[in-house]
Amino acid sequence: MTDPHRLAAEPWMERLLGDLRPEQRQGVISPRSLVVVQAGAGTGKTHTLSSRFAWLLASDPTCRVEQILTLTFTEKAAREMRDRIRCRLLQWLEAEPEKLGHLRDAAARIDEGYISTLHAFALRVIRESGLVLDLDPESRIASPCGEGALFEEMEGAFDRLDPAWFLRLLEDPWRDRCQDLFGDPAFPRLVNALSPRRLAELVREAAELHGSRDHTPEDLWTRAPFDPVAAADRIAQALEPRLREIRNLWDGDLLPSLGADLDRDGSKMGEALRGFLARTASLPWDGEGDRRFVRELFEGPLKRLPGTSKLKALLEEGLGSSLKDWRDDRASEAELARSLEEGISPEEDALLERICRVCALGWAAWDASRMRSGALIFRDLIALARQALERNPAYASRFRHLLVDEFQDTDPLQDRLVQALWEGGKGSLFVVGDLKQSVYRFRHADLALFDETLQRARATGGDRISLDCSYRTRGKLLEGINGLFGSLWEEGLGAGLSLGYDPLRGPEEAPWWKERNALPGPALEVLTATPREPEEEEGEPSKEKVDELRLRLYGTLAARFRSLVETGAPVWDKAQRRHRPAAYRDLAVLVPTRADYPLLEEAFTAFGVPGAFTAAVGFFTRGEVRDLADLLASLADPRDPLALGSFLASPFSGLPLDGVLPRLGRGDLGEDPELAAGVAERDRLRRIALLEGGTAALEALLARPSWLAAYPPGARRRVLGNLRTAADLAASFEATFGPSLPGTAAYLGQALARELPQAEPELLEDEDAVRVLTVHAAKGLEFPVVAVVRLEKTPEARGKARVLPSRHLGLSLGSWPPDLEPPEASPVRSGLWEGFFEEAGTREEWQRLLYVAATRAQDRLWLLGTQRRGQDGTIRGAAGSWMEVLRKHPLPGAVWEEVETAPEGSSPPPPSAPASRLRPLPLPPRETTPLARLSATAYSLFRFCPLAYRMRFRQGLDPAWEGGSPLDGDAGGADLGSLAHWVLARWDGRGASLPRWLTSPEGERGRTLLNLLPQDLRPLFRDASVRETLERWLGGFSETPWGEAFRAALSLPSCRREVPFRVPLGETLLVGAVDLLWQDGSGLHLRDHKTARSAEAAETLYSHQLRFYALAARRAHGEAPDLALWLLRPRNDGSFPPPLEVPPPGDWDLLEEEVRAVAAQAARGPYPPERSRCPSCPWRNGCPEGTGKNGPSKGDRETV
Repeated sequence: MTDPHRLAAEPWMERLLGDLRPEQRQGVISPRSLVVVQAGAGTGKTHTLSSRFAWLLASDPTCRVEQILTLTFTEKAAREMRDRIRCRLLQWLEAEPEKLGHLRDAAARIDEGYISTLHAFALRVIRESGLVLDLDPESRIASPCGEGALFEEMEGAFDRLDPAWFLRLLEDPWRDRCQDLFGDPAFPRLVNALSPRRLAELVREAAELHGSRDHTPEDLWTRAPFDPVAAADRIAQALEPRLREIRNLWDGDLLPSLGADLDRDGSKMGEALRGFLARTASLPWDGEGDRRFVRELFEGPLKRLPGTSKLKALLEEGLGSSLKDWRDDRASEAELARSLEEGISPEEDALLERICRVCALGWAAWDASRMRSGALIFRDLIALARQALERNPAYASRFRHLLVDEFQDTDPLQDRLVQALWEGGKGSLFVVGDLKQSVYRFRHADLALFDETLQRARATGGDRISLDCSYRTRGKLLEGINGLFGSLWEEGLGAGLSLGYDPLRGPEEAPWWKERNALPGPALEVLTATPREPEEEEGEPSKEKVDELRLRLYGTLAARFRSLVETGAPVWDKAQRRHRPAAYRDLAVLVPTRADYPLLEEAFTAFGVPGAFTAAVGFFTRGEVRDLADLLASLADPRDPLALGSFLASPFSGLPLDGVLPRLGRGDLGEDPELAAGVAERDRLRRIALLEGGTAALEALLARPSWLAAYPPGARRRVLGNLRTAADLAASFEATFGPSLPGTAAYLGQALARELPQAEPELLEDEDAVRVLTVHAAKGLEFPVVAVVRLEKTPEARGKARVLPSRHLGLSLGSWPPDLEPPEASPVRSGLWEGFFEEAGTREEWQRLLYVAATRAQDRLWLLGTQRRGQDGTIRGAAGSWMEVLRKHPLPGAVWEEVETAPEGSSPPPPSAPASRLRPLPLPPRETTPLARLSATAYSLFRFCPLAYRMRFRQGLDPAWEGGSPLDGDAGGADLGSLAHWVLARWDGRGASLPRWLTSPEGERGRTLLNLLPQDLRPLFRDASVRETLERWLGGFSETPWGEAFRAALSLPSCRREVPFRVPLGETLLVGAVDLLWQDGSGLHLRDHKTARSAEAAETLYSHQLRFYALAARRAHGEAPDLALWLLRPRNDGSFPPPLEVPPPGDWDLLEEEVRAVAAQAARGPYPPERSRCPSCPWRNGCPEGTGKNGPSKGDRETV
């Protein structure tokens, strides 16, 4: 190989490299085995990569195209890279045909090279390594519908407690592990506590997270890679400066400043502060001492704050805020400090181990299913390619050089493949990336990998190169961006990263740079909308809704866009290096999420601004997609009048809507001569569907797009793209399950109901419309004018599920699952720790997302957002939002403008205003089907009185109980029963242990219980009189014979509490939850418990409810249970009423018919009052048929 530096010094080569900056040139010609390039936004990384590829070929005539592996992260980037490399080779060849003649063959064969996405390359490795991999040669990429079906089956297996489903897929040792798990008596309780659906979801989430980190099901089973001690150390290290700041403030400033005031103060706060000082005086000034200090502070003097006191006023003066606000803002630090001292309890660790093993088992089954069927997911491609390289090291040696783009977006599994290729080939590795633009954390990208590679280059003599000259952005705009992010990242780009912010600069020596910066007007503007200040005479804040504020902003934005285009405002043409008039395609709106699409559409429509909304929100709610689903439904079942009517009223039928609407509901639509043309079109498509499948019918529809004329011109591209995506979804189903017309129709209908995530079509690049897209979708793009909206949005927190996958702990618990909390359980810690890591990672990525958005702009950047007005009138941005970032950090050169009114001449419709073209649509007659779901409560209420059912379940009314509260003066109200049920689902039935479940929420145990309770029961639990009442009732119940029976039942392994059921009966699912169910030698036993007083009406209701439970239990278990209702409220004399014994139905078939009849009549009516119940009805005072003092007159009742 020619000496690279000597070759680069040749005059002819200097000319070829002359369009590179010195830092680019250094990277392109570097002979080092490891070259790491930090490429800022717009600094020419693609030009650098393509030049590196050309240089490797030019400097070594023996190197062939197929010996340079170039990896990207998107297909679009791979296509662009291939084109740029080809152009670079031809450019050099044309300049030096004699010296570089060997590049002619390389340019001609560039399509044979390895220039692709990482996943496409991995698939190529797999297909070229068939002899070393135990894999079906017909393997394919798994379809989303196929994967969804597998997890539905897994959910069903969990629901049925069926190990056979797993055993069919697994091999040893997983088969033995499966038997052990399902044979564990506690396993049903675990499934019931988390729910089968959540368990299946958790399997998938854990497999995707840990699989991306190069872990295996075995790792999750053993939990070997997860170290709670290391996680705690990381938290302690990150928390240390925050705790030291608190200690310095209180120990060094606040408390000494109190001086003699503290010594003389006789209040409780003074006493608490003096005790605190005594306890903390000897604490060491280290991490452990700081944690102890903060814990003592928050659990001591700050725990109970006085209403007013001199000490409190002095402390608040020193803090500059109220003590309560200061304490609450830092409560998480105190809780973390306490958790680090106590650690994860053995009980929590044991539960995490059990759930980890369930997830590992499901993961192993998922892996086995894919390998057996040959349906691979993207993670499999990476893992199998690496496996192929390990078994055939010669494969990697074919590559002399490896180039990787966007390296900051790799996950650990992908990084292992890159390292295996590099180390196996013994060639050079050239990686390009920018940590500031890493925004794919949701895909498990790991920033530490790029940082570690930088450190490795430094340690091993590799080259570290920084590209900081932006060819994209105007100079004034660069100043603003550097000022903002230089301040934001002054301390570094994130926790644990070695890099700080490298400011961008412009190519000031370029001859065109001065002209490029000659654009008139500000480069950076911030447009805000704030609720108006209250009028003096009103004295109240503005009641403007946030959507009104946003429409005010978006109307201004649309007016500005229109003005730019109509006045021919200049924008810089980067390719031509000159100014030209702006077009709509030069403008872009970037949104953090698609939630703002509807409001932006409203504003754009009002001003006649064309918008191209990529990845449109609500794909499955689009009218054209629903019309397509209705078409498929009509093809599958031509007798379905509703589906046929929907098709005929859609543009696909070719019929005018005004001619269809009046005819709907007038008998058989298929026989209506006025609708014959539409029916004929449906029949044509049906014949194609029956012969070739539903997808073929959809293709035939799309092949004759005359129906597009029914849509507005500006919407036609979107409509066609959405329909193409829906057709692809149907094709995916048929490729997996075969061309079943009913199946395809049902699947698309389910997708509509569940809004399954689907990729959206790309818009045509030549369309002259404003691009509206998410910041993620804009990565890698650039526009002359960029508007970033929704600055007020805060980063979305991770899901609130009780159990979540964790990078550091395997899994984490947010709270104890119901019925799984052990006695004397400590508060859960794993969820708190995982939340700390997630909050930090999410906050840092949110900042990087703003950087990506800002650096898409070439000439002008407009930042738009709403602001809040506090009670004191001060204006602020939401905590954690981009608006808060802008207000806290400098933004040089920015022009701030408050948009107080919508621009003149605009009248955007109010939010959610119905379109004027909407009209009532008469539906064709159809036989009423019964309710899809019927609960025990609904059934019993309907049997008691159909009118009461209608008021409660059809009208959403909640008639008042006779005499007010069911407690008649006792605390708690109607929710007391719900709180009692919550306790009974966890209590062991002993009176002595009852205080543990009804302790004061002021204590540690009480706070834990409060966090476990549903939100609506927490106020009730805080009421001491409610807890006392419930303790008196349940304590008394525990001393009765029925309390003894309760404890005896709980001691049996078969006993289950709060047992949910979903039992089919014809077309209806019987649903509900049984309070207590167990089986012993005498049979199956079912018990319900109530806190209401025993009364004639109540006993009637409860009898029907128990018989409903019995029917469900008999159908589910094949055995009829004995039934009883335990009454938990004592009589006035303190004694407890005996259980309500309910005999089993004498005729089960008759009961089934009664339940079916209720399900049918409840769906369609009528709902007559059962007048015989009126005298004893507990709701008669709130009923239109009632006879109480508040009931209507007889005449009024007759008109109801």
